[in-house]
Amino acid sequence: MNQFLETIVASICDRVQSPGCFVVAYDAGEVELIVSAGNKRVLSHVPMEASKLEEIKQAITPEKAFLEWGGDIYLVPLLDDVDNDDQQILGLCGFMRPKGTMDEEAEYDVRLMTERANLALHDRHLQNTSLIQLPLCNQKWIIFKICVPARPMTGADCWSRACVK
Repeated sequence: MNQFLETIVASICDRVQSPGCFVVAYDAGEVELIVSAGNKRVLSHVPMEASKLEEIKQAITPEKAFLEWGGDIYLVPLLDDVDNDDQQILGLCGFMRPKGTMDEEAEYDVRLMTERANLALHDRHLQNTSLIQLPLCNQKWIIFKICVPARPMTGADCWSRACVK
């Protein structure tokens, strides 16, 4: 996933001629992953606190494609669209203000790229939550099935061996 997100941030930098771009993933309001391209100064603008996420969440409107942050950064919230009433911020994509102005086509392209990043973070979120919700014995069973696929065994043998400490 990191390589995919690196490709997206590099593409955004190239498309809008921005000096730097980042994607940050959050898990329960904590920064979990940061991928960046270009000028590393952009990382000083990454919102790290949960209070900043709430501020960003309040500023989200359907009319705005990008949120201006700190004067020289554009932010695009990457949201979990499961519940439209209380959307969770899975991450943010941010890029430094381009030297020139962005036309509508560039804004559209950035929206498409951030939608792809949003899909990747949504999949990551689903994987993390589904593994957390599995009982411990089921986790061992799944790991066992992944690690030993070539060895034919009956389901009962696999299950009992997977649950043995």
